[in-house]
Amino acid sequence: HNSSVVQFGPYIVDFLKNEIQKDGKFYELEPIQTRIIKLFFEHADQLLTRKHLKEVVWKDQEISPRSIDAQISK
Repeated sequence: HNSSVVQFGPYIVDFLKNEIQKDGKFYELEPIQTRIIKLFFEHADQLLTRKHLKEVVWKDQEISPRSIDAQISK
């Protein structure tokens, strides 16, 4: 999955532009949201823990489990 653009179902995600498209409409993503989607896409067949998400997406930043859940919900 090295492409900067991927499609899954009705969604097209452009990781470089931080945007997602559905039904011809474009929506801007926050960089953190783009990193979460990319991680989920790269590990589609795997269960990801909050700890793994924190290490990959937020690196050394402090973030609460509630904040991680909130970003995933977005």
